[in-house]
Formats: sequence, structure tokens, C-alpha cells
Amino acid sequence: MAKICPRCGGRVEDNAVKCNNCGFTPSAVMNNENINNISNKSGKSKKKNKKLVSAIVLSVCSAVIIICVGLIIGSAVSSGYKKAAENYFTAMVKCDFDLYWDSLSSLEYGGVNFEDRYSVLGSGLPMGLGYDAYLGVISSSIQAKTGEVKKVKVEIGNVSKTDKDELDSLYSKYVSQNPSLSRKDIKGGKSFDAKVTVKGENGETEIETFNLIALKENKKWRVFSLESDIDLASLIG
Repeated sequence: MAKICPRCGGRVEDNAVKCNNCGFTPSAVMNNENINNISNKSGKSKKKNKKLVSAIVLSVCSAVIIICVGLIIGSAVSSGYKKAAENYFTAMVKCDFDLYWDSLSSLEYGGVNFEDRYSVLGSGLPMGLGYDAYLGVISSSIQAKTGEVKKVKVEIGNVSKTDKDELDSLYSKYVSQNPSLSRKDIKGGKSFDAKVTVKGENGETEIETFNLIALKENKKWRVFSLESDIDLASLIG
């Protein structure tokens, strides 16, 4: 069978010692069939390798995306209730009434939306005056120790998940007869303790609180206290 010289491509006889065209030795000369087979195998191998590399790259990219999305969602959920707690205590320390109501759970005042309660009570606003006075006592007592507030740091501890039965019980116990908040508006919760450090121009003070719950009401985290937020007697003393 005739062979092909790999150097010049010329035809070489079976018994030839060398290529008549370029002088290439027959030990390196291969027949057409072998050349085609090797060429085909090499091509298939390259295609398989490319597919394998593509599959690996796709798998790695997918895994990275899933992990990143999970971290983003987890971070958002975590920072959501922590931010609500931070706003809650900052409002007390600085006597920020609007921020306080924005971060306070509706269950705290019987499930009625504060704007609704405000409009119903009118100019007398006994509930509003009561909470105003409450925030005023806390704020003035803290600032008597620290001076003008510069920074409020809230540390969250002893965090645990509030299960459905607990939320059902809270709703039944604290919600009013005609609430603007329904049970379906509360999707989940976290129980926690908090240590609040207040730094001011004249020094700093620490306040510890217990039995707080962060509830997700209508997709927004809000804080609900099972007991008095702050021990006023120890704060004033």
C-alpha cells in the first residue's frame, strides 16, 4: 500500500528506503489510513476535552452564583431585623417619636396602625402623649449621664427563631378586637436580647434589655417587647 510522507506529502512506495521527493526516512512515514485514524481520534479527543472544560466552568459558575445569592439573601434578612432594633433604641435615646413608631411593632399597641389611632384619638391623643413622655424620660435620663448623644451601638444576643405557635399566641393575646393588622401580615420573627451602648460628649452608658421580638410585618421588620423596654428606675438612679 502506498504511503504518504509527513514532511512533503508525497507518495512513497511500500518498500522505499526513503522519500524520493525530500529524502525523509520510511520509519517516520505513515500510510493514509493511520494518518486519518490518528487525526480523527485527536479531533474527537479535543472536542471531548472542550465539552468537559465547558461543563466544569458552568458548574463552578452556577455554584458561585447560588452561594452569592444565598449570602445576599441571608445578609438582607439578618441586617433587616438588626436595623429595626437599632432604629428602635436610637429613637428612645434621641426621643425621635417618628422613628420610634416606624420601628415599633403594631402588636405593641393592640394591632392598630398608629396613623389610624392618631386620627381616631384626635387632638387629645392620650396614647401619643403617654409614649412621648416615656421617650422623653428615657432620653433625658441617658443624656444626663452622657451629654449630647454622639453614637448609639446596639449589640444583639441570644437570638432564636420565633415559631408559628408563638406568633399565633402573641397575635391572639395582644391584638385588639378590630385590628388593622391581621395574622397573615406577620410572616416570621426572631427573639433576642440587646445591649445598648450610648456614647456622648461627656461619657458613655450601657443599657441591657431582654425578651424582645423582631416581627416581619407586611415585609418590614419591626420590634415588639414582651416586657418593659428599659428599667427606668435603674436608668434614672
